[in-house]
Amino acid sequence: MYTTPIHPLVFQDGRNRFFIKRDDLLPFSFGGNKVRKALLHFEYVDAHHHTAIVTVGSATSNHCRIVANMAAQRRLPCIIVSPEESEKPAFNRTLTQTLNARVVLKPKDRIDEAVDVELAHLKRLGHNPYYIRLGGHGMLGTEAYARAYNEIVAHEKAERQPFDAIFFADGTGTTHAGLVCGKRQNHRHHHIIGISVLREVDAQCDIVTHSVNEYLDSHDIPPMKAEAVHCIGDYAFGGYGKTDPELYRLIRTVMETDGIALDPVYTAKAFYGMVKEVAKRGWYGKNVLFLHTGGAPIFFDALAAGKLNEEDPT
Repeated sequence: MYTTPIHPLVFQDGRNRFFIKRDDLLPFSFGGNKVRKALLHFEYVDAHHHTAIVTVGSATSNHCRIVANMAAQRRLPCIIVSPEESEKPAFNRTLTQTLNARVVLKPKDRIDEAVDVELAHLKRLGHNPYYIRLGGHGMLGTEAYARAYNEIVAHEKAERQPFDAIFFADGTGTTHAGLVCGKRQNHRHHHIIGISVLREVDAQCDIVTHSVNEYLDSHDIPPMKAEAVHCIGDYAFGGYGKTDPELYRLIRTVMETDGIALDPVYTAKAFYGMVKEVAKRGWYGKNVLFLHTGGAPIFFDALAAGKLNEEDPT
């Protein structure tokens, strides 16, 4: 598993110090948190001699791009089941198809049925297929970010500079769950705050809490209550994939100050939420870490559409 750098941002609020952990620099298929998760899934694929991959995700899914790439690396057939309601042109979709993944479009309420059909078809062809849930959700996804939390702790010790809070985009929930589990295992006191980009906050907290307790139970650690999981749903700008001119202005600002690409579906919402929450809480003198979970192809979707033009970001 790779270790990614942590460094201070030029972007600051004048009251606190912002840092960034660059999981967008993970050296495979444009990086991102889905690389950490997929690496563990494909370790399992290799060890158990699976011969085909099925997963789920939308046209803009970073997860699907990376899974398709790891399957192509092994010359394994890869099937992506996608909700047809959310289908739109996207570089992530183009990349998955360039990597020879087959995309199956189905209504949202028939996704599970379609997955079962594809798995059964692959078995009839003589394959030993492996199913990866939406976003790499599950124990392996949680494990990936429990390990990433250990990297954060190691950095703090080496630099003698502890963080007060960690912010990130909260999607399918296992990035969040892994960080919480890592915190529990290391007996640390960070504020771990997920900015939800996918679900209403109560549903998000429930899913993260379930993943946390599933992992803790497997390690003989007492469970956590839902109140200990901090999800914020105030910065989704109307829902998954929905955007706003303010987001595009922020993306442009961070590119100008730090040369770092955020995307309007995941990381820009999380970064925006971090800045707003720090101000809302009246923090002063805090060290705040932003976990960059990737999404470069979605940044280029916005760029190609002219969304980052200062004159008209609508």
